[in-house]
Amino acid sequence: MRFQEQKGYKTFVDRTGRSQFVHRRVMEKKLGGPIRRRRVVHHINGEKGDNRPENLVAVSRAVHSRLHGRHRNACFRCGRTSHWSSNCFAVTDFTGRPLM
Repeated sequence: MRFQEQKGYKTFVDRTGRSQFVHRRVMEKKLGGPIRRRRVVHHINGEKGDNRPENLVAVSRAVHSRLHGRHRNACFRCGRTSHWSSNCFAVTDFTGRPLM
């Protein structure tokens, strides 16, 4: 296995020659399985090279766009700006889509 970098993100190449982002692999280990469809991995502190499990969160693409836009202090779970993720009891995201 060898490590590389792609667009600032660390990647590794397995024995078969397949490349994978380190942060996605760490998130899969944290979740105990694959990342759900239409989810992306967000680095909480904004540093692409910081792949500690506590710095990663899987979010929907809509919430991720919101976190990188005007609403940088939005809840990681639902994307609303009225509370933090530790206090989130929402059943839908900020667009009204159900959270699963």
